[in-house]
Amino acid sequence: MTPQNQITVRGIVLDSSVLREFDKRIVLLTPNLGRITVFANYARREKNGIKAVCQKFVMGSFDVIRSGSAYKLVGARIEEYFPGLLTDLDRLVYASYANEFAEYFTRENVEAKHELNLLFYTYHAILEGKLPLELIRRVYELKMLQIAGYGLEVNECIKCHETEGLAFLDFSSGGVVCQDCVKKGRANYDAKVSQECLYILQYVFSRNLKELYRFNINEETLKQVEKITDLYVKEHCTYHFKSLDILKPFM
Repeated sequence: MTPQNQITVRGIVLDSSVLREFDKRIVLLTPNLGRITVFANYARREKNGIKAVCQKFVMGSFDVIRSGSAYKLVGARIEEYFPGLLTDLDRLVYASYANEFAEYFTRENVEAKHELNLLFYTYHAILEGKLPLELIRRVYELKMLQIAGYGLEVNECIKCHETEGLAFLDFSSGGVVCQDCVKKGRANYDAKVSQECLYILQYVFSRNLKELYRFNINEETLKQVEKITDLYVKEHCTYHFKSLDILKPFM
């Protein structure tokens, strides 16, 4: 008989850690409950049917019961698994960073449907291998920040609404400013932005998630996007992501 307080949630395992000899603690990203912590008793036992589903990069259905500030796992079924993220070191590092980034920018009891879908499509982009991993990372960061409510106005000057001469970014004010406003002292800026880089920002912020990873750029433009995105992330996040320590040798 199913307990009255048991619910089933769909989600992706962002993190998994060992507790005692056989138990696990998993961090689950769900569309309706947001990011939740789930404790799985005896999940490490070989004969336990939930062992396989309590791993990073697994998407599945999870039967849980509320237990204090967290949840207790009573059953689970795998819907999709991404083993290719575990067998290639480069892919593993970038996917781990994507998980950590998603964990930081999501909260419990705050819907995370778009964040979950973004992570899902990012896994597939990493596995497809059509784009440089560093480009996937930057597009992912930009889109995640937009979904989290930190999007930039990149189609017109945030001071005068001019659509020509957009050459600077003011992160604190939330968008691009034109050359005329900077020249006349009407606007400050944090970084210059090339037309190629601006186009990338416009593309990422305007596309739905299915279309997000359907373009490529040259190495020079990618370097510009990297610099802009680093500043953009630092404007809204002072947290040090542990995955970056591993990621640096791959960049």
